[in-house]
Amino acid sequence: MSERGHGSWYFSFELPVGRDGTRQRVRRGGFRTRVAAEQARDYLLGADVDPDLSVVTVGQWLDLWLETRQSLAVSTRRLYVQHVRDYLKPYLGGIVLKDLTVGKIQAMFAALMRMPTARGKPLSAATLQRIRGVLRVALMVRSGVV
Repeated sequence: MSERGHGSWYFSFELPVGRDGTRQRVRRGGFRTRVAAEQARDYLLGADVDPDLSVVTVGQWLDLWLETRQSLAVSTRRLYVQHVRDYLKPYLGGIVLKDLTVGKIQAMFAALMRMPTARGKPLSAATLQRIRGVLRVALMVRSGVV
């Protein structure tokens, strides 16, 4: 890329020929860096995102997901990064993605509701809803819904 901050990285690969004889290509883009695009490609192909780990954790997935969000407003990106850093990764980051359950997410929210903020008050319902929204969108992207 010739300009800093201009453009994005993409990857593509061919799936095996289907029963009907047609070929399909998987193409994804919007990655900030080549490394992020390669990690996403490797993850979709079944390779480990981090070669030192045998499985992808929720924290690794959230980092990869944040890296791929290109068209976010500055304030939205700041909010996503804060929610991932302050709430989602401390509670869910070490859990293997395939082992993430509703119960573990509910336990996180129960702990968050008891946790006082810097002002000594509990997190607001609106903040809890925004945290849930960030997690929901990140997981929907992983499952291919979005």
